[in-house]
Order: sequence, then C-alpha cells, then structure tokens
Amino acid sequence: SEADEWLQLLSQHPIFLEPPLLQPSTAKSENRASIRRERLVVQGTDLFVAIGNEVRRIDLKACKDAFAESEIRRLGAQNGASKQEAIRSVPWVRLGCEALTFDICKLIVSSNKKLLAAIGTHDVAVV
Repeated sequence: SEADEWLQLLSQHPIFLEPPLLQPSTAKSENRASIRRERLVVQGTDLFVAIGNEVRRIDLKACKDAFAESEIRRLGAQNGASKQEAIRSVPWVRLGCEALTFDICKLIVSSNKKLLAAIGTHDVAVV
C-alpha cells in the first residue's frame, strides 16, 4: 500500500545514518536496519531518532507530503524527483544538548509531552 511504501522509503533517509566519525572504525558500527525501536519516538508529526550520542528530529508530515508530491508529478508526467529522492531530501535537525556524552539506549517522552529524555546504560539527559 502507499502508506507502507512511504514508510519503507523513510527507512532509507540519511537521518538513520551514523555520523562519519562513528562509522566502520568502531566495533559498535550499526546500520539502518539495526536501529532499535527504543531509540525512536514519535511526538505529534515529529520523529525523534537516537544515533550514538545524538538525538535527531524529522517532520513525518513533510516526508509524507514529499512522497505524495513526487507521486503527483509522476502521474502528471512532469519531471521531478523520484519518491525516494523526495523523501531523502526532507531536512532533519540534530538537537543540541551538551549533556549527551554517552551512547543513547532509549528515548522517552514525558507524560506531559514537553520533555524528551535520553537514557544510556548509566546516564540520563533531558534534551
């Protein structure tokens, strides 16, 4: 279905890539497929992802809109980005937090939905 397709394409977005400094040289190298559910949080239309010691955010609505617009262009026989290129081009942001000096194992949204906690094996930080 269309819903499954855009979500599958989202899994190939650069937001899920490790920073270059952490790639192959570390023993803990992880790829897109190994991101655990505990490191993902959806709050409204925002998806928060923990990669290493970073928390990243992307707007899911923008991803779905980019997918839909690329499909409309394709059906209208207009040139434009492929669905995958359209989703990959949606910008994401790295949330700055000086306290994130540890690998994040889990993300949790507070009950009032205003705070995001990053949990490591021995540390916790509010992002």
